[in-house]
Amino acid sequence: MKLHRLEIEGFGPFLRRQVIDFDDYDADGLFLISGKTGAGKSSLLDAVCFALYASVPRYNSLGAKRVRSDHALAEDRTEVSLTFSTGNETYRVTRSPEYERPKQRGGGMTMQQAAVQLDRLDGEQWVGIASRAVDAGNHLAEILQLNKDQFLQVILLAQNRFAKFLLADSKERQTLLRTLFGTRRFEDYQRQLIERKKTSEQSVAAARARLLDRLSDAEKLVQTQGWGEVTPGTNGAAGSAGAGGSADEAGAEGSPGDGGAEGSAGDGAVEGSADEAGTEDWRGEDRVESSRAEGNAEVPVVDAALLPVAGRLEMLSRAQERGAYRVDATKDAVDRADQARTESAATAAETRGRRERQQRRDATREELTRLEAQVPAVSLRRTELAAAREAQRVATSIKTHARDLAAADAAAATVVAAQLAWAELIRDMRDETDTHDSADVASPKAPSVAQLRALIDEHTATVGSLAAANTTEQSLELLVQRLADATDALTHAETTRQSLRDEAQQIPQQLTKLEGELATLQTRADRLDDLTSRRATVQSQLEAAQQQAGLEHDRERALHSALEANRAARASADKLDALYQQKLAGSASELAATLVDGAECPVCGSASHPHPAPPLVDPVTDADLAAATAERDERQRAATEASEAEKQAAATVARVIAAAGGQSLEHLIEAEQTAQAEMAEAQTALTAHAEAQRLRDALRERELSMTQAIDAANDTVTAAVTAQAAAIEQLRSARELVAAAREGWASVAERLDSITVERDAAQTYVAAAEGAARADEAVASSQASLDAALAETSFETAALAQEASRTVEQMVELEAVVTEHDAAVGAAKATLMELELEVLPDEAIDVATAEVAAEAAQQEWARVTSELTALRGAVDALAERIGTAIAEQAAQQEALSAHETIERLADTVSGHEPNTKRMSLETFILAAELEEIVIAANVRLADMSSGRYRLQHSDERVGNASAGLGIDIFDSFTSKSRPAHSLSGGETFLASLALALGLAEVVTGRAGGVRLDTLFIDEGFGSLDPDTLEIAMQTLDELRSGGRTVGIISHVEAMKEQIPAQLRVSVAPDGSSDITAR
Repeated sequence: MKLHRLEIEGFGPFLRRQVIDFDDYDADGLFLISGKTGAGKSSLLDAVCFALYASVPRYNSLGAKRVRSDHALAEDRTEVSLTFSTGNETYRVTRSPEYERPKQRGGGMTMQQAAVQLDRLDGEQWVGIASRAVDAGNHLAEILQLNKDQFLQVILLAQNRFAKFLLADSKERQTLLRTLFGTRRFEDYQRQLIERKKTSEQSVAAARARLLDRLSDAEKLVQTQGWGEVTPGTNGAAGSAGAGGSADEAGAEGSPGDGGAEGSAGDGAVEGSADEAGTEDWRGEDRVESSRAEGNAEVPVVDAALLPVAGRLEMLSRAQERGAYRVDATKDAVDRADQARTESAATAAETRGRRERQQRRDATREELTRLEAQVPAVSLRRTELAAAREAQRVATSIKTHARDLAAADAAAATVVAAQLAWAELIRDMRDETDTHDSADVASPKAPSVAQLRALIDEHTATVGSLAAANTTEQSLELLVQRLADATDALTHAETTRQSLRDEAQQIPQQLTKLEGELATLQTRADRLDDLTSRRATVQSQLEAAQQQAGLEHDRERALHSALEANRAARASADKLDALYQQKLAGSASELAATLVDGAECPVCGSASHPHPAPPLVDPVTDADLAAATAERDERQRAATEASEAEKQAAATVARVIAAAGGQSLEHLIEAEQTAQAEMAEAQTALTAHAEAQRLRDALRERELSMTQAIDAANDTVTAAVTAQAAAIEQLRSARELVAAAREGWASVAERLDSITVERDAAQTYVAAAEGAARADEAVASSQASLDAALAETSFETAALAQEASRTVEQMVELEAVVTEHDAAVGAAKATLMELELEVLPDEAIDVATAEVAAEAAQQEWARVTSELTALRGAVDALAERIGTAIAEQAAQQEALSAHETIERLADTVSGHEPNTKRMSLETFILAAELEEIVIAANVRLADMSSGRYRLQHSDERVGNASAGLGIDIFDSFTSKSRPAHSLSGGETFLASLALALGLAEVVTGRAGGVRLDTLFIDEGFGSLDPDTLEIAMQTLDELRSGGRTVGIISHVEAMKEQIPAQLRVSVAPDGSSDITAR
């Protein structure tokens, strides 16, 4: 991860907008953030943390609202924007907190909600990714791969966080490491296992309780049934009495519903002996031998509280066997009772049958006597039914004839009515048409059917000939309206033509006026090209003037770098000269070191060497001279390159000044504004010229269209004149046709109505006459059919037949009376014949004695059957309870086995026995991480302490504290370990710095190998002596490897001298802070 740009406004001490470009320090790799105490150096790191995580560590208790600058006015805004990159992607996050601002409308204040915007750079354009806080947080978590605590530990090494980790106790160190490495899940595993342990303990206890409850339930049942040996309670009177009775007494009196008091005592006894029953051994010699109970023999009794589970189960098994024996014995009694019940029931049924047949015989004799007395009355009904059936054969002919007579009378009345209506109609028509043609009105005398038909045909033909005239008469008003419409259309066409002619006469004057305006606008628009060129020149000069200040700053930096490089080159040359002087001064000592007694001196030739020069303490070697020479050459090359860079910067400044034309920035800004205003005026004239041209062209087109419109209007007037003439002619022809068709009538319609009414009356008259003739024919036909039907019966007239006739209901009733009497007589005779075949006494047969005997046998069978059912239910219930108890015993053992496994695992994970390390699972994991952190930190600490100190991971347990996360300091001077609190302030800082850097390396490795290209260290270096500070600086200088940029926050003067690249945070007169880059 690499930070590129930070923009701050209204944040912390920074009121005005501050821009920091971290890319400016890529070449140096190390830069210093300096300033007075309280100026706001650490607030820069707060702004970075706020932009990425919406929080500031030192304001955690106050919330994000506290980050707004106290210097900001209500209308000032608060915003932080950070540009950073990860991998090949560049992102920008802009965030502002919640604060109050003035309302845009009206007075008062309103709350400006917190806002965030996350963008990604796509080519040269920023593309939005998220604008909601939750979405931006999710995206940033995926992009950064570090949470806030990890970020503060590996990128923003804030004040007071170094020594805190080094000097923390195991619990505090565990809290921090848990946050960094996300190991809380192991604590959750531990807590879950402890909960499972408690749950399994409860499960074992519950299984034990269920087992004892099931045993107690079974023992209560045995006691209630009297099946022997065991009572569910202690050796109390209730328990002994309940179990000591006979089997019959237990079945009749010892039901579960009657033993509430005894049951309560039994439950208490079992629960009280639960532990004892589960731990005591069952010994064979303590058993009470049971005998198979037969009859009512008593069984010895033992208190269940004195027996273990196995003994209680064995006792219950023997009681189950006794219950099975009782069931078998009772089943034999049921079989005997069932046989007796069947035999007595059969005897009673046979007796009841003979008594019922005896009663039926006597009743049938009485019924036959009553039916014989009804024979005379039934014979009369039989005769009446026969006459009705004969009359039914001629009933249809009688009804048909009567219907035809009625129809003939109605048809005759219709003819009379039609005759009267015709005569009345003819009289009325003659009275109303005295002035009309008499040919259309018939004679009032009663005409013949042939005459009426001729009149109908004549009137039908006249109606057809008048249809066209009638239609024309109805359309006269429409034709008049068409003529009026044609006249209006002609008037409108002439008006339109005159309006077009008036408008066409005004267009030439408008065109003349527009031509004059076009000439004026063209003159003003022609200046646009010259003004554009002049503005471009001014803009170019303005851009050069704006670049001048920044380039002069770059030239100053280049000049400073050249001076520094030249000084370094001179220093390296002086150093080489000094080495040569030192080597020359020590040449005698070097020669003396080569002299050997007896050998000639290479200078004087003497073989004796009485006073050789003493050896040098630190002689200059050829390697020293070579290294110094290489250093001098390198420094001179750097000085040459720096001088060349300064010359290029100066030349660039000169080019920019020349490009600006030697004019000031203020003058060029004013000139650019003037040029822009003149261009705007020319552009407005050009736009107006184009609009005037458009209007002129539109008028010319309008002039042409007006000519065409006038021609079209002339055509329209001509067509309207023609249409008006046609309407006049059509109306005249229609009036002539209607006048000819009326023939003296007020209208054609009235004439048609008169003819139609007369024709309809004639048609009604004809239809009535024809209907009367058909009715007379039907009467004659039905009279002949009736005469033929009467001849085939015993009736002389239709009246006699109608008198003998009966309705359908009456005939059904007569037939039922006759049929039922015949059937009853036959059935009574048949029954009496059947019953008299069996010899039955005349006196009543006794049934009550046989039924009493059968009822007694039934009750005995029900009693023994109920007893058998109860015994079987008790045996089945005992078997079910014993099976449940055995299953509960297995479940208890299974729960106990599972509990032992879970208990061992939970104790081990929690750091208890059998865990010999006495470390919890989470502590064990974090201890492994801490070992790696110590290894990484010792690489740094070895250099910073010149090999004296080394961090040691300790898993020793101190007092009641948790083991596994201790850190000691190994001192190579004493070869002993000592606590970190024994270090001095400077030593503590070095050890803390090494530990923080080691922690950063391990954390970034755990976070998917996040690359850290930007690192900030905010810690007081003032506690270090000059030598230690130099070592710390070397360590920080090594952090720049691989292109990393390191920012250090400090106000130590020595660091200001050693680190040329700086950000200066200064306090303005108004109390807010500003940032200046060097």
